[in-house]
Amino acid sequence: MDEILSTTERPSPEVKLPDVFEISGGRDSTSESTSGTGAYELAFHLRPELEEAEGKAKALVLEESISKIGGSISASREPKKQHLSYPLNHQHYSLFGVINFQAPADKVGELGAQLKLDPTFLRFLLIKQEENKRVLRSANLHPGGARQRTKVAAPVTEVKPKEGVKPEVMEKQLEEVIGNI
Repeated sequence: MDEILSTTERPSPEVKLPDVFEISGGRDSTSESTSGTGAYELAFHLRPELEEAEGKAKALVLEESISKIGGSISASREPKKQHLSYPLNHQHYSLFGVINFQAPADKVGELGAQLKLDPTFLRFLLIKQEENKRVLRSANLHPGGARQRTKVAAPVTEVKPKEGVKPEVMEKQLEEVIGNI
């Protein structure tokens, strides 16, 4: 499972930011972070007041700061205006972008601290991706492959023909019904 390295809550000015963020689950990231580089994904929402050109410029600045900490960009998606399912900080729209990158694990905390202090980010999520494990929504979740649907024929039952009603009997029944009215 991917590990969440940061949240989007803004710290108060008097709070000192930690160099490395605590990973959910009670583990400290310093034990895992000293082992070289790792693959990360950064998804972010920018304020909707920014134009798309300003959002692209902000993404370029973000990519430069990743390069400054010794990281390399493997893929990125330019921020595009998007309607949100629910409001973030009373905003119904945002510019949403994603950056996948490789970076030294001990420097990723600095990037998270930098993003927390930037007011143009409504929210961001910085996730360490596991090696050899990519989760896709379209991935097959059933063990042993996709389930095959097979058509099963309905059991055959014998249909007995209905006995015909004689017209004389029907006339009698009809007269009885009319007589009762």
